[in-house]
Amino acid sequence: MNSYEYSKLAKEYLENKKDLRQYTDDLIDKLKELEEKEHYPSMAMKNDKIQESIKNYDYYIEYINLKEKYKNMIDDVVREWEDLNCIIENLGNVSMRKIMRLRYIDNESWKKISSEMYTSESTIFRIHRKALIELGKILESNK
Repeated sequence: MNSYEYSKLAKEYLENKKDLRQYTDDLIDKLKELEEKEHYPSMAMKNDKIQESIKNYDYYIEYINLKEKYKNMIDDVVREWEDLNCIIENLGNVSMRKIMRLRYIDNESWKKISSEMYTSESTIFRIHRKALIELGKILESNK
């Protein structure tokens, strides 16, 4: 593979991870919302309200299944975060790692990254380009 192909491979990988933070936040919000509703239906069995209790039991079973599904989805996303972070950690130098973390994990703008690193955006872009090539090589070797 040449530099362009490594860079393209890295961009495709990172594009797939792009909305990971928002997806994670959405899943956590759904789980919190679900947990808030957990206490809404009464689970107590009362002789005069058997039908309501059966309905609540069905709701509770559905709640348990949905809660488990969300927890599994969150676990999957956490593994993706860990994979992304691990791959970034394998980059050759500190500047590459910092730029990639700020851009793809913290979702920062190029301007904010250059400001935080006290360097020009053109330097950030140059380091980023090199980091993409190196990331592509890491991804290719992990196949």
